[in-house]
Amino acid sequence: MRQTIYKIFIATQYEKEENWLNEMSEKGLALIHAGFFKYIFEDSAPGEYIYKIELLDSLHWNRKSTSYLQFLEETGVEHVASIFRWVYLRKKSEDGPFSLYSDVGSTIKYLQRLQLFFISLM
Repeated sequence: MRQTIYKIFIATQYEKEENWLNEMSEKGLALIHAGFFKYIFEDSAPGEYIYKIELLDSLHWNRKSTSYLQFLEETGVEHVASIFRWVYLRKKSEDGPFSLYSDVGSTIKYLQRLQLFFISLM
């Protein structure tokens, strides 16, 4: 069964939004679509997925972003939804922890990208 939930998160609350998506997964609801303040879920096994939200370098339909998302899919990560540069990703929890950045250098680059994005919003 599908369920639509309207909830407001602003861009700086992406971690809060990500935590909420994982809480919904624990309740047996799998995200199938995300839009501006609108989330559509369907029933799933409780805790079946782990969710991550990521800010891409460029819009999700850009060739570089598309290649990156295809690479993620080859590693078992599913691209669920996109809102401009924000992408909603999930991975089966049975596959183990879900981490997009495995080294300090790539984590720092991502945090710098977030910082520039938030500065540009202000």
